[in-house]
Amino acid sequence: MRALLAALLTAATLSIVGAARAEPTGHGSVPALKLNASHGWRLEAVISVGRDEWSLSDDDAIIVKGHVINDSDRERPTPVLRFAVADAAAKEIYSWTVKADEERAKPHARVPFSARLESPPPEVASLEIRTVERR
Repeated sequence: MRALLAALLTAATLSIVGAARAEPTGHGSVPALKLNASHGWRLEAVISVGRDEWSLSDDDAIIVKGHVINDSDRERPTPVLRFAVADAAAKEIYSWTVKADEERAKPHARVPFSARLESPPPEVASLEIRTVERR
C-alpha cells in the first residue's frame, strides 16, 4: 500500500518549470506554473493545491510561495506580482496582484512572497506569475 501511495504521489508531482516547482498536497490537481520576470528581476516559486491553516473552507486552494530576486547591482523597490489563472485553451479566468513581503530589495537579494486562491475554478490549467514595475 505504501509503495502504491508513493508511486501515485510521484506521478502527480510536476517537473521543474524554470525556477518553479509544483507540488500536490493531496486533493486537487496542480496547475502548470509559468514565470515571467523582467527588468532585472527573477522569480522562484513553489505551487501546491490543498488546504492549510489559512484555508477558509473545505475546498482546496492554490497556494504559492516564492522569492523575487533582484538581479541588479543596486537597491530598488520590489515589483508588484501579477498572478493569473487560465484554462487549457490559455484563456485567462481570473487575475490578482500581490506585493512582496518587503518594499525594497538590496542588490542580489531574495525577497519572499506568498499568494493563494481559495476555491479555484475546476477548469484552471495554468498559473502565470509576472513582475509588474511599481509606478
